Amino acid sequence: MILKFLSRNKIKKNLSEFCSALNLTTSGNGQQVFILKMGGCCAGIDELKNNKTINCKVFPNPSSGSFKLEIEPGFTNGEFIIINSLGEKVHAQKIIGGINEINTNDLANGLYYYSVIQKNNNLKSGKLSIN
Repeated sequence: MILKFLSRNKIKKNLSEFCSALNLTTSGNGQQVFILKMGGCCAGIDELKNNKTINCKVFPNPSSGSFKLEIEPGFTNGEFIIINSLGEKVHAQKIIGGINEINTNDLANGLYYYSVIQKNNNLKSGKLSIN
């Protein structure tokens, strides 16, 4: 791996429009540390670019093992994903417009997060509680 080191002034010049503070300091063990405080920009948040939303409802929530996902008619080629508190995908299934049955009997009790995805766009997110 090749790393290219830039001078502090060059970095400041290139990042000044995005950053509120840029500093090069020395840590307690004598190593130089580069500190960059971001302000006024969004880095890596693709959801802000995607203004699409979708009308859908997940019920009952909380549930004892299965949910229904009601999604607007005409919705096609979607995916419903459930993620646990460790960020692991624990359930995924194809969905379409209308009412979809989401069977979560194999998941442990707890709080989960869901996403409705279509063409790699996150159209809706929320929380699910399984008792």
